[in-house]
Amino acid sequence: MLPIITPSEAAGRTGDGFVTAFYWRMNPVLERIQQAIAENCCGELCSLRFTWSRPKRFATGEREFLYDTFAAMLDGAQQLAGAEFRSLYVEKVPGMNNLFALVRFGNEVVAECELNECLPETMPDICFVKANFSNGHVTNQPLVGYFNEEGMVFATDEILEFPVAELASLPPANGPVEQMKQRFTEAARLGLVPPGPGNAAAIQTMIREALR
Repeated sequence: MLPIITPSEAAGRTGDGFVTAFYWRMNPVLERIQQAIAENCCGELCSLRFTWSRPKRFATGEREFLYDTFAAMLDGAQQLAGAEFRSLYVEKVPGMNNLFALVRFGNEVVAECELNECLPETMPDICFVKANFSNGHVTNQPLVGYFNEEGMVFATDEILEFPVAELASLPPANGPVEQMKQRFTEAARLGLVPPGPGNAAAIQTMIREALR
């Protein structure tokens, strides 16, 4: 299995001896949206919304949050839009892993990106993707509130977990974020993820320019 490295690391490398951690590509909802685009069952793709919210205990350093976590989300948006980046606007809360961004692609598809790692410790991960088409929507986002789509809860007096058992050969992942990362690692192990840096350098440059 090729080593998996972060987008910020991949931006400075060449070759195909590694895999870039663009794990949104293995998000199950993103894959379902790709299927809808390929089948043209909902019409033309108009806009996207990505949501990543995690409890404070999972907060990373600011650089990792921006240039790895956010970068992976932007890559996922581009996978669905199927066009080059045109512009990026970012509003970030100073000193906190909390931002909202708008990214526009060359085919006029617009993606909203909401990321924060500031939820109360008792909250579970929240990970949504929504695709708005001319004739419908594909999403795992509820109409109101939050729900545990996977349907599993493990609770004791000390912990609350939402395990996702996707493969019998792997331990259950704790929530949708860990499920997505687990799916990516397994796909990389099977050689199903393209090796190399991909668009890592372009995304890093775009984020830096948007934050000036």
